[in-house]
Amino acid sequence: MDARVPCWSRDGQWIYFLAGEGADPKGFWKMPTAGGDPVLVVPGGYEPVESADGRTLYYSLPRPTAGLWALDLATGAKREVISDGGFYRYWAAADEAIYYVRGRERIELMRSFEIRRFDFATQEATKVATLDYRMMEGPSGLAVSPDESRLVVTSVDLDDRDILLVEGIR
Repeated sequence: MDARVPCWSRDGQWIYFLAGEGADPKGFWKMPTAGGDPVLVVPGGYEPVESADGRTLYYSLPRPTAGLWALDLATGAKREVISDGGFYRYWAAADEAIYYVRGRERIELMRSFEIRRFDFATQEATKVATLDYRMMEGPSGLAVSPDESRLVVTSVDLDDRDILLVEGIR
């Protein structure tokens, strides 16, 4: 099993991680930090992040489902939290909200993007910023400071190509 993208539970008792074969994750799992067998939490799920109170696990799903979802850790109930975004790796959970990129287009086609804040208390999303940059696939593309005063976003500033001449191949 290929395991990657680990994160801790809030109480430090579990490690969540993606696992599957090669580049095709089969979902995310959890494993007790004291040792033991891994347990499949959500088939097909990506990027689990526990809420500040440790009661909810937020995660994303790949296209075509997409969106951001919540798993109630006590009951196992799942519900969609955000349907207009949750770009793969372009969302971040804070204590009181989730920040995410709005839209469902393919990342490489977007030339600007809107960042929104979904407030847990009001269950409403508001626009935070529009950035005129291209996003890039890869590791997590969005992070929020603990006090929610700043965001860090991965974007493509310069997309450059070179042509290489390879000689002596015969």
